[in-house]
Amino acid sequence: MKTTMRNVKAGLAALTVAMTAMGGTAWAGWKYSQDVVVDTLGMSAYGQIGRARNSTDSVQYLYCMTQAYAGSSTPQLLCGARSLSAVQWCSTREPALVAAATGINGDSWVSFTWNTSGQCTSLTVTNGSQHEAKE
Repeated sequence: MKTTMRNVKAGLAALTVAMTAMGGTAWAGWKYSQDVVVDTLGMSAYGQIGRARNSTDSVQYLYCMTQAYAGSSTPQLLCGARSLSAVQWCSTREPALVAAATGINGDSWVSFTWNTSGQCTSLTVTNGSQHEAKE
């Protein structure tokens, strides 16, 4: 029994050392970096706010903002994006899309679509540890 326990302890110690040695690379976490993309044919734009802010060029941007006016019952959403090759914006008063914009922060991945009238038709906000943080 002592030999078996000694073997088990030695095996666990070896496993711990092996996992620790791998830990720096194997367990570092998934990281994803997305430049701003504006697809004028597909009428969509997406990217990471942090990546756009941190980019070395002075071109890319990605934003959504809400605004409300006295006497207006519904706030408005405006989203805009500029890639290295295209620029687009859209707007809407659709309550669900306005509400979705409240989830955006400096580390968000944002995607929006629009129709031929320039109205926003969808807004996707993703927050996660894999997205590049705004510095």
